[in-house]
Amino acid sequence: MIKTSIKIYNTLRNVVTEVYHKLHLEKYETPKGRKELIPNIDAVTLAIFKQSNGIATKKSLWKIITPKCSYKTLIVPINKTFEILKRIVNYMAISNRNGSENRGDFHKFLGERGIAHYFIPKSSPQWDGSVERAYGVIDQEYYLNPRRTWKTLSEYLMWYNYERIHLGKYLNGMIPIEKWQDYQLKVSPLKVN
Repeated sequence: MIKTSIKIYNTLRNVVTEVYHKLHLEKYETPKGRKELIPNIDAVTLAIFKQSNGIATKKSLWKIITPKCSYKTLIVPINKTFEILKRIVNYMAISNRNGSENRGDFHKFLGERGIAHYFIPKSSPQWDGSVERAYGVIDQEYYLNPRRTWKTLSEYLMWYNYERIHLGKYLNGMIPIEKWQDYQLKVSPLKVN
């Protein structure tokens, strides 16, 4: 846990901790190997703190927080927070195909929990084109690849999102996490009241 005297950071961490536990996100933590020096709750809090306070670089964030760890030890977990934040957003609203598997009990389950459920119109893959393309790539590189080096789909997805260079129209040689961070800086700064 990162200890600091910055009141807004500590308040923000309390909010993140509450949301993290309410959504049961601890079940997505992978407890293998050494224990993380920066827990996921702190990594998410740091990412939101950086964006909401207009801190330009991660190096500046490291200097402001002054943790008892190296710059790299602090930054690696922050770079991985995209997956955690994506799960939080997915709890707020879900959009998917019109298939029968997405109606009935599943739709009722979401409604009971106050989660918005949107359906993509039939015969409209362009509404979800990036996801459809990603499914194709996952099939080719993971499921249909007899020489795959990843033991689990989770390992492959970490590589896909944090290491694999994407040469498509939207990522243009970037990895997805870089594109997300670029988007956050230019288009969608988070605001905390």
